[in-house]
Amino acid sequence: MKTKTSNRPIIYSPCTFVCHGLCEVTLASHIRGQLAKPIMDYSANNGKTSIQVHHLVPYLDSLKDFKSLKNYLVANGVDKNDVDFFLSHHWIFPIMDLDDCSDEEIERYQKGALFKDRWYAPYIKPLYFYPNLDSATNDLGFPISSRHKPEQYDILLTRDSKRFYSALAGVDPHKSNFKEAIDILGLL
Repeated sequence: MKTKTSNRPIIYSPCTFVCHGLCEVTLASHIRGQLAKPIMDYSANNGKTSIQVHHLVPYLDSLKDFKSLKNYLVANGVDKNDVDFFLSHHWIFPIMDLDDCSDEEIERYQKGALFKDRWYAPYIKPLYFYPNLDSATNDLGFPISSRHKPEQYDILLTRDSKRFYSALAGVDPHKSNFKEAIDILGLL
C-alpha cells in the first residue's frame, strides 16, 4: 500500500497483543520478532502483574490507546486514508489463562461477550489457554518448571518456535484456540 505523500509502502501491524502475564509477553515478543512487523503489546506492569479475565475490560478501558478508535489508530500510526484497510487486516488478541475463571466468565470471554459494548469488539479475537499456558506447554512435551518461566519460554521460542507453534496448532480447542492466531499471522 502507498501513501498519498510517499511511494514507500506502509507496513501496518497485523495485530495487537494484550498479555495475561510475563510468559505471554515473552510469547508476543517472539512473534513480533519472527514477523518483523510493528506489533504492539499491552500488559500490566510489563507482565509482572497478571491480568485476569474479569479485569481485562477495565484494564483496556484504563489505557489511553483503547479509550477510542481514534486513539487506537493514532497509536498504531494509521494514516487517515488507510483506516478501512488497517481495520480489515488487524486483530486485537488478548492472550489469557482461564484457570481462575468461572464457567460463565470463560464462556463470555471465549464468545467475545465481555467486549460487546466496546468500540474494539469487532476486532477482538480472544485467545486462551485452559487451564493455563504452562499446562498446555507441558502437555505438549515442552517442560516448563515453575522457576524462571519467562526465561524458559524465551529459550524454547528461540530454539524451537516452529515446532512449538505446530504443537500448539494441534491442541484440543477446549484447551486452547491459539491455532487461530497461528493461522491468521502465518506463523507456520
